Amino acid sequence: MTLDVGIPEQLSDHASEWPHTWGEGALFAFSGVDGETDALSGFVATLGSEPFDLLWHTPRQRRLRLRLPGAADIRLLTGDALAAQTAAGPLTLAFSAWHTLLGKTPPGAVVELLGPDGAVPDDGCPGPRIDRDPGGRDAMVLCRQHERFALAFGRCVAEAETRARGELARHAAPPAEARLAFCAAAPRLPDPDLDRLLKKCSAVMKVNSL
Repeated sequence: MTLDVGIPEQLSDHASEWPHTWGEGALFAFSGVDGETDALSGFVATLGSEPFDLLWHTPRQRRLRLRLPGAADIRLLTGDALAAQTAAGPLTLAFSAWHTLLGKTPPGAVVELLGPDGAVPDDGCPGPRIDRDPGGRDAMVLCRQHERFALAFGRCVAEAETRARGELARHAAPPAEARLAFCAAAPRLPDPDLDRLLKKCSAVMKVNSL
């Protein structure tokens, strides 16, 4: 069985044995296990009270709000990757680097970047959504291209926008395979519930390695 939700094909036969529970407050971030990080940036998210909201703990707190058309069945959720299925198509989220989150949504999904005062205005134009810190400490930029999007952090708008546009152009879909490799390397247990628990433990250790 192959699931069209961005789960690597070699792992999809056992997709039901991956953690798949949304828990408010759980960490969602790029791990130092996978490469360079910058914990001082605050570009670290926690899961919101509603799927699939992500709260970003930068000096100026932001929220990425995702609203899907219809019900979504979460198939996989670790500390740095998510895959869900809707009747309209798949949702996939994964970090491409410590500073950029990539996503692919089903048609009709709403993707918004919110600052402390609410949604970042679009000013009537189709360009990127930009939220800059008034004190000049950082910026976050949301770029969309059809059903794909990139959310990037930068010390200034230019850096964040360059990262978002570059990663969006480079990846046709979020690089979930690379993010899942650490947990997939854990020994596979014959009991599906225990196997899922082991992957969850691996995911928690990984996301805490900033």
